[in-house]
Amino acid sequence: MAATLANGGFCPITGERVLSPEAVRNTLSLMHSCGMYDFSGQFAFHVGLPAKSGVAGGILLVVPNVMGMMCWSPPLDKMGNSVKGIHFCHDLVSLCNFHNYDNLRHFAKKLDPRREGGDQRVKSVINLLFAAYTGDVSALRRFALSAMDMEQRDYDSRTALHVAAAEGNTGTTPIYFLSRFNFYLVLKSALFLGVGRYRSC
Repeated sequence: MAATLANGGFCPITGERVLSPEAVRNTLSLMHSCGMYDFSGQFAFHVGLPAKSGVAGGILLVVPNVMGMMCWSPPLDKMGNSVKGIHFCHDLVSLCNFHNYDNLRHFAKKLDPRREGGDQRVKSVINLLFAAYTGDVSALRRFALSAMDMEQRDYDSRTALHVAAAEGNTGTTPIYFLSRFNFYLVLKSALFLGVGRYRSC
């Protein structure tokens, strides 16, 4: 149920619509405003997500367009909500930027699971390979000192060292050694220099 609400009324298992958009919106609005009994105001303030608790110890939590989940832990507080369930919800929004009013631009310390895991890696690979391509020694040094993985590969399994060697940027090579670059990759880059030049044309 939580996943269906998070998915705009479409069952994530069957893919069929089981709730209208209006029903989803109205249900989530009610869950957000009064789903946690007398604790609803504080929950909306601290967690900022629609939820519904039950006296059996469950909390149904919805992160719209992301996921739905059910926490079940029977010990209840004086308001009839699961103690551990509320702790979990607090921990979730302190780790991820799921609170309705978390600013996606300025909460850099929080994780954003809405972004695909590869997004950051792709940007990292692009920056690393571009610095190697242009021979930007200061950028490469900065990447190495910030503990960036200097052995990252692009879609064609080329490393930054391979790109630098193919472009004739030999001045960047010591940085790869300083960052404990895999010697096998260095040797492979040197052996396949001709292939790299062909690919970059």
